[in-house]
Amino acid sequence: MNNLSKLIILIFVALAGWWCYDKFLAEKINFNPTENDTIITTPQEPKEEQDKEPEEKQEEEKTTETIYVYMLTTDNSGNQFLKPVKRPLAPGKDKLGYAVEMLLAGPNKTESAKGIYTEVPQSAKLISVTTSEDKVTINLTGSFGTGGGSDSTYSRMRQLIKTVLANTNKPVYLQLDGAQADIIGGEGITVSQPLSEKSLDE
Repeated sequence: MNNLSKLIILIFVALAGWWCYDKFLAEKINFNPTENDTIITTPQEPKEEQDKEPEEKQEEEKTTETIYVYMLTTDNSGNQFLKPVKRPLAPGKDKLGYAVEMLLAGPNKTESAKGIYTEVPQSAKLISVTTSEDKVTINLTGSFGTGGGSDSTYSRMRQLIKTVLANTNKPVYLQLDGAQADIIGGEGITVSQPLSEKSLDE
């Protein structure tokens, strides 16, 4: 057998071996990714981010306690009437005491722009709110009852009465500079106590 014949036989054997490998063995080899291989997956939010949204929804669902403060406004004919203003209760604050503080502070800029006002003097301050089992005593500075005339005094008393009745179920008594305010204002408006819707009725 000459060299040419040997070469042809070697080529034939090599081709036959490659064909058998390709046909029967290649399909049985499994691909196992190594640390250097990149595997593309659908990105997922971290667990903290996934849990965040339900927590935020729970916070939004929690109802914030509110107070009602009575201010004043007028209709198109110029008639005055009481206007309840809803405010959030500040954390750690007593409901009635905070409502009286907000009444003395008067309307904010947004409310004033809507024609809401007050007859409570800016000089009036809250001295104390004393709560017992059967009553609440509000002590204001004496300036609450001065200035503005009888109409103004009557209006500010109506604001105070409506505000306290909206924020507590206990009987409320009014003091000015530590003395019970049975008569208020220069014109001597009589105030029956505890404060009620009929406190200013003659």
